[in-house]
Amino acid sequence: MFVLSDSGLLLFSWHSKEIKQDLKKDDDLLMGFLTAINTFATLERGEDIKSLKLKETTIIFEKFEQIPLF
Repeated sequence: MFVLSDSGLLLFSWHSKEIKQDLKKDDDLLMGFLTAINTFATLERGEDIKSLKLKETTIIFEKFEQIPLF
């Protein structure tokens, strides 16, 4: 799970125990890449990305105007 600011800055990340420690260090790079893809989609198509499906991974984009209280 990743929490980003409106500008795409990574504020928080959480990984399950199965994720290798060396992959966690790439969180900022990954979030920058996904932010760039979403910005491109917004500028070129006028749409935000809702999900990105890979072979074994699905990335779901959710945007909240406020942080929900649980």
